Amino acid sequence: MTDFLKERFLKLGIKAKLGLLTASMVALTLLITLVISSYREVEFKKAEARKLMINLGKQIGLLKGLSLSPSQESFAEYLEKTVHSVISRKGYTMTIVYIITTTPDGQIELPVFNLNMIHLPHQDPLFVAKEILSKKFLIGPGIQDVAIDVGNKGSLHVGFSMQILISEIWESRFEHLAIGIILIIFGIGAAMGLANKITEPLFTLIQGFEKVSKGDFEAQVHIQTHDELQELAQSFNEMTAGLRERETIKDVFRRYATDQVVEKILSGEVRPTLSGELCEVTVLFSDIRMFTSIATKLSPQQVVYLLNLFFTAMTDVVIQNEGLIDKFSGDEIMVVFGAPIHHLDHPERALRTALQMMKELERVNEKLVRENYPKIDIGIGISTGVAVAGNVGSEKRMAYTVIGQDVNLAARLVSIANKGEILLSEVTYKRVSGIIQAKPEETLLKGLDKPLTVYRITP
Repeated sequence: MTDFLKERFLKLGIKAKLGLLTASMVALTLLITLVISSYREVEFKKAEARKLMINLGKQIGLLKGLSLSPSQESFAEYLEKTVHSVISRKGYTMTIVYIITTTPDGQIELPVFNLNMIHLPHQDPLFVAKEILSKKFLIGPGIQDVAIDVGNKGSLHVGFSMQILISEIWESRFEHLAIGIILIIFGIGAAMGLANKITEPLFTLIQGFEKVSKGDFEAQVHIQTHDELQELAQSFNEMTAGLRERETIKDVFRRYATDQVVEKILSGEVRPTLSGELCEVTVLFSDIRMFTSIATKLSPQQVVYLLNLFFTAMTDVVIQNEGLIDKFSGDEIMVVFGAPIHHLDHPERALRTALQMMKELERVNEKLVRENYPKIDIGIGISTGVAVAGNVGSEKRMAYTVIGQDVNLAARLVSIANKGEILLSEVTYKRVSGIIQAKPEETLLKGLDKPLTVYRITP
C-alpha cells in the first residue's frame, strides 16, 4: 500500500505535488499547534482551578473553624448551596461535586454531594464519602480533589469538575480548527497559484527542449519571471544559439575540410568568425587545361565521371594538408589555407598541396588511360595576402569563402599557367623560398596596369 501511494504521488504533476505538500504541512502544523496549545491550556487551567478551589476551601474551612455559622444545620445548608452553585471567575467555569468535612480524628462530619454530577449507589452518604476519601469510589473523569487542613478543626475536601471548562477549551479549539481549515484552503489556492507561476515557464522550457530534440535549433523561449527560471531560459537560448552556430559550422566545413579541422572547430579549439574577419591566407586555384575541348569528345556521363574522379583525388590531397576547398567551379578548384584555421605555414601547405596534386594527377591519368579516357593536364596559381573570410550568401544558401585582391590574383595566375605549371605570387615565393627555388619573371596580367613579378615552377 505504501509503495502504491508513493508511486501515485511520484506520478503527480508539480502543481498537484505543491498543493498537496502545502496542504499537508499547513494541516500538520495546525494540528500539532492545536494539540500542544490545548494540552498546555488545560493543564494551566487545572492548576489555576485548584488554586481557586483551595481558596474557596480555605474560606469554608475558616467559616467552620471560626464557627461563624450559628448551627451545624446552617453550615450544612451553606455547603449545600455552595455545592449546587457553578463557580465562574476569570474564565474558569467549574462545578462543585462534593464537599466533605472531617473531624481532627478523621471522622467524616458533613458530606454534601451534587447529585447531578455523582451517582450514589448506596443511601448512606457517610459510606460514599469514606469510599471517595479512600480512592475506592470512582466518581468519573475530570474530577479534581482538593484537601484543606483546618487545623484543630479537622480538614475539608472539595471535589470539583472541570468538564465544562475543558469542553469550553475544546470548543474554542474547534473554532480555531475551522479557521485553520479555511487557512488550508487558502494555502492550497496560494500553492496552486505559485505552482502555476513555476510550471508555466517550465512547460515553456519543455516545449523548447522538444523542438530542439527534433532538430529545430531556431527555438527560443521568452520567460520574464525575474528569477532563476528566467536565467534558465536565457541559458536555454544561449544553448540553442550555440547549437545553431555548431550546425552552421558543420554544414559549412564538413564536406570540404578534414575531420580534424571540423573537430577542432566544433570543440572550440578553433573559432571561425562566420560574420567576417580579416586574415592572411594563401589561395590556390587549379584548372584543367583545354577541358572544354576534351568535354566535347565525351558524353555527359563521361564528363561527370572524369570530373568526379579528378576532384576526388585532388580533395584527398587538400584534406591531407588541412586546406579548405572553397568551391568547385566547372573544372576549377579553389582552395584556402590559413582560414578558418590560422596555420602560420599556410604558404608552405599550399605549395606542398600543389606539388602533391601534380603527382596525384599522374595516377588519375593512368586510370583514365586504362578506361579509354583522354589524359588531362592542370595549371595551378597560388597567391598569399590579406583577405576577408566569412560566411557569404543568402539566408537560404550560404558558404564560407575568402574575398580580396590576392584571391583575384591567384585566379589570374592560374589563367596564364601552362599545363603542368605552378605560378606563385611574389609574396608567396618569399615565404617558401627556403624549400624551393625559382626565377622571377615580369608578367602583365589581365585587368592590371602594371606588370607583376611571378615565379614559375615546373615539377
